[in-house]
Amino acid sequence: MTARTSVYTCLLSLAVLPACVGLVVDSTAEAPDAGVTAHEGTLTITSPLQVDRAAAMPGELLRAKVTYTWKGTASLLVRKVVITARPSGGAQAGAPVLSFSPSVGESTLVTGSTIAIDAALALDPATPAGAWEVYSSYQDEDGGWQNGPGVLVSVIAPHPDAEAPGLDASSPGRPDAEARPGFDAASPDLDASAPALDAAAPGQDASDPGPDASAPGPDAGIALSRRWLATSGNKIVHADGTVWAGRGMNLPDTRGCDACAFNAPNVGEVLRRIDEAVDVWHASFLRLDLASFASAGGRTQWQQVTQDAEYLADVQAIVDHVGTKQDVYILLSLWVDPTFSAAGWPTTATIDTWRLLAATFRDTPHVLYGLSNEPQANYNGSQDAACWAAMNSTAAAIREVEDAYGTPHHVIAVQGTRSWARVLDYYLAHPITAGGGGNIAYETHVYDPTSSFQARFVDPSESLPVIIGEFGPVDWAGMALQDCDNLMASADSLQVPWLAWTFHMRCPPNLLQDSSNGSCGVDMALVPTAWGQLVKDRLAVPASP
Repeated sequence: MTARTSVYTCLLSLAVLPACVGLVVDSTAEAPDAGVTAHEGTLTITSPLQVDRAAAMPGELLRAKVTYTWKGTASLLVRKVVITARPSGGAQAGAPVLSFSPSVGESTLVTGSTIAIDAALALDPATPAGAWEVYSSYQDEDGGWQNGPGVLVSVIAPHPDAEAPGLDASSPGRPDAEARPGFDAASPDLDASAPALDAAAPGQDASDPGPDASAPGPDAGIALSRRWLATSGNKIVHADGTVWAGRGMNLPDTRGCDACAFNAPNVGEVLRRIDEAVDVWHASFLRLDLASFASAGGRTQWQQVTQDAEYLADVQAIVDHVGTKQDVYILLSLWVDPTFSAAGWPTTATIDTWRLLAATFRDTPHVLYGLSNEPQANYNGSQDAACWAAMNSTAAAIREVEDAYGTPHHVIAVQGTRSWARVLDYYLAHPITAGGGGNIAYETHVYDPTSSFQARFVDPSESLPVIIGEFGPVDWAGMALQDCDNLMASADSLQVPWLAWTFHMRCPPNLLQDSSNGSCGVDMALVPTAWGQLVKDRLAVPASP
């Protein structure tokens, strides 16, 4: 989901949110400037939306502020200006909406007039955990609402060892004990900007960031003639030309959808879950969801692979373990990452991360790369070209590394440009061109009813190699268990790879029952939920296109 955006997609433990929201924590302190054209001028956000913390627990207080300025020549009637929060990730119709207070009522603006809001939202103790988008909106004189850019905030269930909200702000269990800059708070200011990235992880020689290419790797002894994947027309294929259509699920890294980030890394637990997913459930495809954060916020593990050599080594160990499994592939995806833009796109800082990963896994044939998680909003497609450029530049950087080492081009998955990675339309006429355009797959996240499948992946798969990177039952998005079953059947018939969300107990929609007692879930029984059983039953039967 998206960091999601999917702690429902991303950090959410929200049982009603899509995994696409996947655990997403805001990577910036504020939203970018945005203007909305109205009449003969522009009602512009001149002081970008700021939220005082990147993560909070139910029962805590969020503060947000934003300033609009009217730059038109004639007067402008604005009926209302508000700051609200809603679950991140995909279609918002029917999703719960929380309002900050106070709001600003009807106002008539003249040139140079400003509207400034400094508002607060008390998170009810029952507020679902997960990724939430905070955004400002104004209602124009015709009654239409104009939304500004959003800032992602993670609502996290308290860590079992943490003190209850409202106690000592230095408690290590708090997801983010410090307020962001620009807000009056008892705690010190938090620098929410992403830390500077090094070209190589600490202690690692940037001239040789990867393992010894001559050493036998995890793929030794496996049919390597089929291991490397490529694209051919609208399909992903093995080296021998046979179609590959992996089936499986999303798998959180050692941070465990933030359920384990407050503990020391436990690679063994991730490997245990891989064994269950592959050897028992018969998955042939896994998406490893990498989660990093701009600040610790009480976490033990939180930095990016460019900053934490041990984290990079853990990722290598996980990838290597998958390499011991016959004909199993892993999509290495940046899921929550502080280098993403506010819109969820890769940036130049993200490229630094991918250069390191591309060098590290240059000789690993069972790896695919997922550049980002979920490009957000952009419902009318006005930002399609800019999103495409961000994806193309990142893919080009990976190709440069591969070409420098003389290794094959891995399959790179670029994400849909709209609606939290749902929409692939722009790529139909504008496929990625980096590295000659080969070995590029197009990833969609489908949290939609069956009636939307034609647009989401059926039509695009007629001309593009498509991967369904996330899907799962989400009531408010209109996707029920039957829709999920329909998706798997349709994807199998089209030979489109698919990945269910998620092999976890508190990162909904969950494939596993939660018997962790609120902990990280180390050694807990891996029992499927009803959603998990549906996926397990599907994987037990070989796909027949």
